[in-house]
Amino acid sequence: MTPAREKALNDIVSSIAAEETALSLLITAESKKVEYALAYARYKGCTEKELCMILEINNSVNSMMGRVADIQIILKNKLALVTSLFPPPPCPPPPPPPTYTCEDFQNIPFPMDTFYPPHKKEFTESE
Repeated sequence: MTPAREKALNDIVSSIAAEETALSLLITAESKKVEYALAYARYKGCTEKELCMILEINNSVNSMMGRVADIQIILKNKLALVTSLFPPPPCPPPPPPPTYTCEDFQNIPFPMDTFYPPHKKEFTESE
């Protein structure tokens, strides 16, 4: 891959990340809007006016969140397309050969062969 092509692809991925950051800020702003409306309604009491205000804000937030979801789908597809243009990563190197053989382990006792419960000196099958 040429350096110019790699830079262009990296720039596209960076722009997708920046757009995702902007969308997260929009989501945060929408949640603050709902929190403020509910706090205001609690302070003033839930009259018909406050209820209408909360419903309007709720509709506005639903509309904005729908648009944000649409944009995120577009960004996801864009990222999938861009990442498919990157070359595949290189294969990992083969593992090094073992420095031991099976025969090295044949005379090592199995850990349970030497285990005795702490409250008994010996462990027998009859107990």
